[in-house]
Amino acid sequence: MANNESNDTSTQNSKFLQLNSSIQILNESISIQMPQFRQKVLKTVHSKDAVRRKQIACHIYINDLESVPGYKALKKQICRICICEEETSKFIAPCKCKGTAEFVHQECLKMWILEQYGVNKIYNDELYCEVCNHKFEFDVDFNDRFDIKQFQRIKKRTKLCWLIQIFFIILFIFGSIEIALGFGINSLATVAIIVVFGLITISLTIYLIFNFSSAHTIQMIENWNFQNYKPKSSASLPKKNTKKITNQFIRVNQIYFT
Repeated sequence: MANNESNDTSTQNSKFLQLNSSIQILNESISIQMPQFRQKVLKTVHSKDAVRRKQIACHIYINDLESVPGYKALKKQICRICICEEETSKFIAPCKCKGTAEFVHQECLKMWILEQYGVNKIYNDELYCEVCNHKFEFDVDFNDRFDIKQFQRIKKRTKLCWLIQIFFIILFIFGSIEIALGFGINSLATVAIIVVFGLITISLTIYLIFNFSSAHTIQMIENWNFQNYKPKSSASLPKKNTKKITNQFIRVNQIYFT
């Protein structure tokens, strides 16, 4: 009888294990997938860093909600800047604020910071919440990019200087050719003049290329991501040093009893 009971219990346990493992497999196969939106550039915010004398730009992206048909927001979160519930960009909670001021769109926060504080606060890592004074934690990269669209922002007098330099470069090139064809290269004086013209032409060309490239180089703010605020747990708080107190207590007791 005992053997039969043990066999019955073992078969029941095996059935239970099989059922439990099947449930685990089912639960592992089910995963909540967040919708993957296509992103597009809403606008490009331009700024000037007066300290480092550089042109700065940052793309503000927006989620294309139509790229995920039938999408509806799962949580009732409201951006404290644009007062919008739609997930036009990633919702974050970067500071200690609660209630209606807890969540904000990451791209809305970027645009607000650029318009309010400029670039120096970002570069020096000095961004704080204006309500709770919590320091924002973020990662950011500053990368130099060549942007031909900057030609429209260049001043007219700078463009005029470039035209004058191009005129003198062409003038010295044709002058060297005319001297070589007219007087030949047998004379030392002719060769010296051609060499001088050539050095001036090379110098002007290098200077023109440098100015043109530097005027069209812009520093882009890229990979700018904020981190959500995480309150410090009691376990992470520094422990009080009670070892010295206990040692002093033992010494006092030893002196008293002796």
